Amino acid sequence: MRVRGERLALLMILSVAVGLRIWFASISAPTDDAYITFRYARNLADGAGFVYNSGERVLGTTTPLFTLLMSLFATLHVPLETAARGIAVLADVGILFLLYRFLRSRFGPETGLLSAAVFASLHFSVVASGYGMETQLFSFFLLAAVVAAIEGRRLEAATAAALSALTRPEGFLLAAGLAAALFFGATRSKERPQWGPAGIFLALVVPWLLFATLYFGNPAPNSLL
Repeated sequence: MRVRGERLALLMILSVAVGLRIWFASISAPTDDAYITFRYARNLADGAGFVYNSGERVLGTTTPLFTLLMSLFATLHVPLETAARGIAVLADVGILFLLYRFLRSRFGPETGLLSAAVFASLHFSVVASGYGMETQLFSFFLLAAVVAAIEGRRLEAATAAALSALTRPEGFLLAAGLAAALFFGATRSKERPQWGPAGIFLALVVPWLLFATLYFGNPAPNSLL
């Protein structure tokens, strides 16, 4: 009976979270920065290349993975404003479940539900759901990487860290921090180094870095420079 009540509470919290975000997205418009990414995505879908202006190879967006996702929706003729905000809502649902599951496993169901409820109504997240940007997707990958690392799922942590780095350049800082933590942890416990996580991270990130270097001349976005 208690489990059933917990599931019902979680379902109600989830309904509130999704409802608030859909409502705000319906009364707001994407930010100016979102339309930069949308233009890159549309040009990519139309065959003009990964460019803002045709023929000018300048990396003006900071989110290659999100741009590629948007180009897929553009190819399918899905309005990018709708697609971007839909991804934001889904990413927030993922964050909510990660918070709930992780904190529940350590502090009990009440804490798990409370954390989910707080995040469901968090003003910053609700507002950001209407921006049309990669914020929530990036946050989801960050949290997924940290939770996986804490739980000892190193391959999953490396995968999520790589996806965060492809979503935002700041993801490389997370990857460096996790790598350092795992390295020093292994050193203290005298474990043998595990190269699998590093291999997965590099396999996902290096192709983009090579492409960006050859295509744009520099893998760093202009705004970051």
